[in-house]
Amino acid sequence: MITELIYDLLILIPTELTCASFLHGYLEPERTKILWAVISAVASLCFLMMKHLNRRGRAYLLGGMLALMLAVWVFLPSGSRIEAIREHIWIVKEILLSVIIFFVAMAAVRFIHFRILLALSGIASLIIMLIRGIAVDKIAVCMVLFLTLLTVADLIQRSSGKEGDTEYKKHLAATSVFMVLPFVIIMFITVPDKPYDWHITRRIAGYIKSEFIMMSEALFTGNAWDEKNPIIGFSDKAGLDGDLRSSAKEVMELNTLSENDPKIYLSGRYYDHFDGQNWIKTDEGTADRTSLDTLETIGASLNWVDKGHLNDIAREVTLNISYRNMYTTCIFTPAKTTAIKCDDDNIALTGGEHEFSKRRYSRKPYEVSFYRLNRDSEYFADMAAAEHELTPEILDMAKQKLGIGADITIDDYIAYRENIKRYYLEKYDISDEAKALLDELTEDAGSDYEKLQRIEAFLGGFNYNDNPGPLPDDITTPGAFLDHLLFAGQEGYCSYFASAFVILSRQCGIPSRYVQGFAVPAGKQKTVTVNAYRAHAWPESYIEGLGWISFEPTPGMKMPVSWAVSVRQNGKEDIVKVAPTPSHDREYDGEEETETEEKPKFKLKWYQIAIPLLSGGGLTLILVAFDVFLRRRRYDKMSEGEKSIFVCRNCLMLLRRKHMGRSEEETLAEYEDRIGALIPAEYLFFIGRLQELLYSDKDAEYGDRLRLEENYRLLRKYLVNKRKIQNE
Repeated sequence: MITELIYDLLILIPTELTCASFLHGYLEPERTKILWAVISAVASLCFLMMKHLNRRGRAYLLGGMLALMLAVWVFLPSGSRIEAIREHIWIVKEILLSVIIFFVAMAAVRFIHFRILLALSGIASLIIMLIRGIAVDKIAVCMVLFLTLLTVADLIQRSSGKEGDTEYKKHLAATSVFMVLPFVIIMFITVPDKPYDWHITRRIAGYIKSEFIMMSEALFTGNAWDEKNPIIGFSDKAGLDGDLRSSAKEVMELNTLSENDPKIYLSGRYYDHFDGQNWIKTDEGTADRTSLDTLETIGASLNWVDKGHLNDIAREVTLNISYRNMYTTCIFTPAKTTAIKCDDDNIALTGGEHEFSKRRYSRKPYEVSFYRLNRDSEYFADMAAAEHELTPEILDMAKQKLGIGADITIDDYIAYRENIKRYYLEKYDISDEAKALLDELTEDAGSDYEKLQRIEAFLGGFNYNDNPGPLPDDITTPGAFLDHLLFAGQEGYCSYFASAFVILSRQCGIPSRYVQGFAVPAGKQKTVTVNAYRAHAWPESYIEGLGWISFEPTPGMKMPVSWAVSVRQNGKEDIVKVAPTPSHDREYDGEEETETEEKPKFKLKWYQIAIPLLSGGGLTLILVAFDVFLRRRRYDKMSEGEKSIFVCRNCLMLLRRKHMGRSEEETLAEYEDRIGALIPAEYLFFIGRLQELLYSDKDAEYGDRLRLEENYRLLRKYLVNKRKIQNE
């Protein structure tokens, strides 16, 4: 049994971990780390034990599992059990996946050709993922290679001509130690941050291709990204050019190990002035506005949420970006960026935009760390509707959280805020009809954020059209454009709706800007290829104390982003910090007196132990009793000869458990001579009787069977007494 168990285990564990690793990130929540591998391995071991144990062993295993599940259930607070099940439903999915993989692995154990196919499929999957640049867990690589090596070793064992013990399972189990050890060592070796690149041919071909494209872009400016092309949403000319062309050219690739928003917005250019047909950038400041904006948002979040619950508002993500067939000085970054890592040490900051110092740096990937926001949750809406103030204390707290060592002071923030009002609050003359529409739209809105949401939803109800035709020649002002979109054309593409949003929001006294970049569907994908037609334009509005918040007014483009919060408050009043009231009995010294909430003591109740133990023990007893019933029923149906042989073999099994069993090469007579030196002859009557039953025509009688049963009882009693004497 041990050999069979080890052999099955060698096939099952790598198959289980490989499949679970390939699916890692699609079944489990973002916060799950190595727990998925532990659950897969434990579930597989349980299924394997169920296969190899006898009925009584299975009864003990099932009883223990039931006791464990009930223990978890009764120890959970009664009010949170259903919520806990919903939150951990991924464990059930993981176990169901393990069941499927178990049967696949058992098929691989039984059929060597199926195992060869399984190993080749794993190798092919790794090669495909390597070529396509899809990130693969190290555990998956190790398990695929180990299963392949194991299959090759098994084939060699089966095909080689040997003498003596030719059991291939035993040989594979014995040699597996030497195959397991290297992979165990590899698993504990740290993986470098930058992957090894052995694709010399691909690199040379890619370099030649990039040089050709760069030369063609230099000679024929119609293909250049930084020229004035009517490409959807992104070019140096941020204008409304009427009909647009679209291109499927691959322009960049995104890689991340974390779950991301359903759509990632990568900002490239910011514009502040609109003349009715074109957006122009007049803000050429060099302040680090990205860091200031992120500090403002994270500072407000830290001051709003309970301690340790920043994830309710913002979650940190790292994104690796590589340009393909696109050579520009522009560095595309998500909102709330905290760090940019690239080979260019001289990144320029102009008007809030990040740029490479030279185009050649755009050929190399760069990494950005940023915070994704719980953008469309009620919890975030409550925070956005509240008033916030970035004090020096909150600024320092945010800098410490983000690890920003730059010398950013509160004076820098004040200057940054004044700059926003100077450039991004320009109001335009709009018609009385547009004013009336805006007043009706924002009537009774409780906050600026609610006004922005209403404008976003209103514009999102229009029609999207890449080819709305050229704008009329008489549209020369922002107000004229707004009237054309709202009351005449009522259709357009992203640039139309982003422009209208900025005009309307500024009319409400809210600073806003026009942004160009890329909107990329991402979600749980680890690698995303971005085509040119993903270029996009959208607005961002500034909420004082909270920072720049992006909106999506383009029809059909909005993809809500939200996740459940760990602590849910019922409105702003629950989390507003109230200053302590001075006491009449003592002079108030200005320090806040904090009350320490006493943690509830853990109390173990009797039923929390009794229910799991009694239930698990009860199930075990029922299954054991059923096993005894089946054994007795089968025994009663045997003939006298079959019963006698059965009792004799039970005696042999009893001696084997006491480490006095018969070896495979021994005959019964040789075994009787050897064991007779250890055990008195009166307890070994069954050996001679077994020889007669097996090798002669003599039938067993009722009295013989009774004598053998008595022999079994006496032998068991003798062995028990012998063990007691040895222990004393």
